[in-house]
Amino acid sequence: MITKQRIEFIRERIAAFTPARIQEFSTLLMILSKANISPSEFHLYATGIKQGILNVSSERQQLWLRIAPTCPACGSLFNLKPIRIKQGNANKFGYKSQWYCVDDNCAYEEFSTKPYTELFKNQERLYNISRRPLNGQPEEDSFTTEGGK
Repeated sequence: MITKQRIEFIRERIAAFTPARIQEFSTLLMILSKANISPSEFHLYATGIKQGILNVSSERQQLWLRIAPTCPACGSLFNLKPIRIKQGNANKFGYKSQWYCVDDNCAYEEFSTKPYTELFKNQERLYNISRRPLNGQPEEDSFTTEGGK
């Protein structure tokens, strides 16, 4: 049984979504659950689609899994994404990137005023990994599979 407090917590987190979107998400969760696909796996898949890198995502994911930090709160994969909102009312501190945990049960996140490309490159340097072209195509500086601190 779900408590009233938990219902309110969930309602606050999904307030930006329409009832139709929430129903779509509910259906998606049921499909993923029946197929034994974890939210983290789906996130990596969806990120690949969003970045247009799905065809080479496994190689990039392998790179990211070697250099990605873990969430300080729960130990799951820690991802990185850019913040495209300029400093102002919606972004008072001028944050340019966000670290976040991919585990749906953990809401840990950190913000940085450094661009995510710089943070990604710093993560590569920590592990002495340099990017090489994938499938003969040079990497773009804006590449990220999300993640890493």
